[in-house]
Amino acid sequence: MVNGKGPFRFIVDTGATHSTVSPRLVQALGLQPTEVSSIVLNGITGSTTRVTHGLMTLSMEVGGVRGLAVIDTGSERTLGNPALRDALKLRTRTGTEALVTSVYGATEQIERGEIWRAPTILIDTMRINDVQVVYGDFHIFKVWEMQNTPAIIVGMDVLGTVASLGIDFKNADVYFTSSRTNTMTYKPAGNLSSTVQHK
Repeated sequence: MVNGKGPFRFIVDTGATHSTVSPRLVQALGLQPTEVSSIVLNGITGSTTRVTHGLMTLSMEVGGVRGLAVIDTGSERTLGNPALRDALKLRTRTGTEALVTSVYGATEQIERGEIWRAPTILIDTMRINDVQVVYGDFHIFKVWEMQNTPAIIVGMDVLGTVASLGIDFKNADVYFTSSRTNTMTYKPAGNLSSTVQHK
């Protein structure tokens, strides 16, 4: 509920550092824009005028390749950058062609992605198997200055399979639980200099 109106649907997005509302919700609530100047919103596929700042990452390993992982409850799929795809030698090792898909974000831009089944993804003691990762030269990796470092954005296709997920931004901790193990706590690799992801 917002100002006694609703109910409205909300998305919890751990890849975003600011809250946003859609133009339709603004209209439904009868809100008026302030005199504050516009800011930039960076998304998976592009950018538009709106918002930005800060990100929590974790160390990870995929098929022996070390890199960074972003836990993103706002992303439907797990995404990888070209640096990870190339380090895994997916194109030459498998001898097959990738499935190609279109990736949509909160902005109007649409980008091409290649779907490859990932080797086991390790984040501390958590093992993630049989994930189809969409690899692409997505805008958000450039914004986060992650285009040259193997990296993935862990989306809800993976996060939806854990028993529980907790993110403590104040103490920079991430907690996962499953039905087979005890609670696991992960300290992030560090904060990147930029910015916010919105799908």
